[in-house]
Amino acid sequence: MGRVRSQAGLDSALLTQDKKIRSQVKVLELLRAAGLTIHCLSSAELPQAKRAERFERHRDRIWRYGAEGPAGFYVVYEDAVVRRWP
Repeated sequence: MGRVRSQAGLDSALLTQDKKIRSQVKVLELLRAAGLTIHCLSSAELPQAKRAERFERHRDRIWRYGAEGPAGFYVVYEDAVVRRWP
């Protein structure tokens, strides 16, 4: 996939299917303070192959947001990646 240098100086892209993180204010504040982004699938009910396909389809956008920001919580939909917090 390649490497990306985030605003926090880390080579990372944080991916999850757990939307509960979005309601954990302390975690989100730490993400913002560290300049990190987290990308969550819009549905945790997708089969494993579909989850991987969706992240792969949006890989370039996820890397760009991770490297250039802004920091926050992004939801990965079938046809878009949308910033939902802050």
